[in-house]
Amino acid sequence: MARCGECGSKNLKRQAVAGMTTPWKDYPLVTITVPLELLKCQECGGIVSKMGEGEAIDDAVQRSISAQLRRF
Repeated sequence: MARCGECGSKNLKRQAVAGMTTPWKDYPLVTITVPLELLKCQECGGIVSKMGEGEAIDDAVQRSISAQLRRF
């Protein structure tokens, strides 16, 4: 059973995170604007990624940044 890395809770729920702002690699804050579902802690709101989800997260964040730059 997965646990939240922030608070240790096991109360996790898979949900859409579009519209959420999160740090990513060298970027302090990125707003995810494309559809993406991840485990989210229901206690503290932290995101918990499972093994193998890294590529999907990277892709979603890169597409979000590209879309925001085009609009800018």
